[in-house]
Amino acid sequence: MMREIYPEGTMIVRASQVQSPARSIWFLTLQNLNTIAQRIREGEKVEPITRVGNQLISPITGRTLARALDQIIKKMHEEDNFRGVIHVSSTNAYSSADTCRMLAEALGLKGDFVEKMIVDTTLEKVAEDAKVRRKLDIVPTRPKNSILDVNRFIQEFGDGFLHPVEEEILRFLAQYRYLIEEKYPDLMQFIREQN
Repeated sequence: MMREIYPEGTMIVRASQVQSPARSIWFLTLQNLNTIAQRIREGEKVEPITRVGNQLISPITGRTLARALDQIIKKMHEEDNFRGVIHVSSTNAYSSADTCRMLAEALGLKGDFVEKMIVDTTLEKVAEDAKVRRKLDIVPTRPKNSILDVNRFIQEFGDGFLHPVEEEILRFLAQYRYLIEEKYPDLMQFIREQN
């Protein structure tokens, strides 16, 4: 069908776990940690948050994706035969739980607190909970390995555009620091008090 619509060919860009304020596991984690900080301050009982520990992901920031798309589009205009499928993601992978713990620690939370407050669950448990919560007969499960092979992108554009997860987290925090300070004041105050 694509060949009928685009007989000259097309480029399909696949991205993995784009992290932005719109909707992402990292912002959800910050929101959850802000709630935990509020409850601690008010002397209420806190429950840890769960993140999937048995699925590998390679998240990127929206800015990294935008920069990558810019390069792809430029090359498509320069080379008529630059077509096919290209993947854009981090250059390494961790579980969602691990990336969220890394995010929390990079923001300034202490490791022992992070380990207690962000705990692993399984992809299967998340699917089962969703099935019950939404009253569905079945819930499609996600693959346990959602890592994309970025070798073609790196071959075409070099090492300067895609980064390891650790660097994407630092870029995310630098880019959205103002928003994090504004949206999650209890979390930021909790971090200042702990340090």
